[in-house]
Amino acid sequence: MTTMLAARLYEAGQPKTGRRPKTSEGTLTPSRPELPLPKLPAIFGLDVAGEIATVGDRVQNFRKGDRVYVNPGLFCGSCPACRADDTMNCTNYTFSGYFGFGPDSQKQFDAYPYGGMCEYMIAPQHN
Repeated sequence: MTTMLAARLYEAGQPKTGRRPKTSEGTLTPSRPELPLPKLPAIFGLDVAGEIATVGDRVQNFRKGDRVYVNPGLFCGSCPACRADDTMNCTNYTFSGYFGFGPDSQKQFDAYPYGGMCEYMIAPQHN
């Protein structure tokens, strides 16, 4: 299967469901501008649990079929805060499928574009 069912927000207050390719892809004006939102269209959804459908070739300790909770906290891993193991203060710390906490959050939305309102999502193994 090369498509998945997803609920996407194309504009504020106008979610749509439908099939879409299982790849990444679009602006919403946040009510709190200090919390960046992903570019639209976007798939939102926080606190995801499910079964691993496939793993990347660099993934360790997880296998297809494992049941997991996906921690929504995304971070870059290379900024001074991340290198000090203070990932919550990463300059692009972002809740996958929800909102960001810094000016560089869109980088995380671009890398991990799916929230929980779809059949499949991608996440780094540390999440």
